[in-house]
Amino acid sequence: MIRVALIEDDADIRDNLMLIIDRAEGFSCRQAFSDVQEAGKSLLNDPPDVLLMDITLPGKMNGIEGVEFLRAAGATFETIMLTVHQEEKLVFDALCAGACGYLTKNTPPNRILDALREA
Repeated sequence: MIRVALIEDDADIRDNLMLIIDRAEGFSCRQAFSDVQEAGKSLLNDPPDVLLMDITLPGKMNGIEGVEFLRAAGATFETIMLTVHQEEKLVFDALCAGACGYLTKNTPPNRILDALREA
């Protein structure tokens, strides 16, 4: 069972991702949050196998800063960034911060699940 956590500020997208993950065989969406500050302690105390995180988030940290923060705090789980942005600089910055992958929000559900499996 692949344990997945989500950080996505759009409630509709977050709910849809939770449904996709929970309905897929071999996956469980264990936690879902709207920002990094809300997620931090919980993810470190009960780490998922993979975190799927938006880049554009409310609060003090965006997703790229969130990856850096979680890594510095000792997180060992893999992080895949999910966003509407397709700029090469954001992809590069996300990977340099410690993300293992990068998906756009229009990625088909089966490809999202494949990426979670491969992480």
